[in-house]
Amino acid sequence: MSAPRPVGLGRPRPAALSVPCPHCRATTGAPCTIPATGRRLTEAHPSRIEQQERAA
Repeated sequence: MSAPRPVGLGRPRPAALSVPCPHCRATTGAPCTIPATGRRLTEAHPSRIEQQERAA
């Protein structure tokens, strides 16, 4: 078991991760992936970003 990460360390989580992705079906908090390969993306899918903006 690891200790919790101290506040201020690491990259801030994108706001889009607060909602599930309608494109790749990534769950809340999980990064988007390419459905065909499973490769993780560094940015969220545009549809996920739009969904997060509507939820805010």
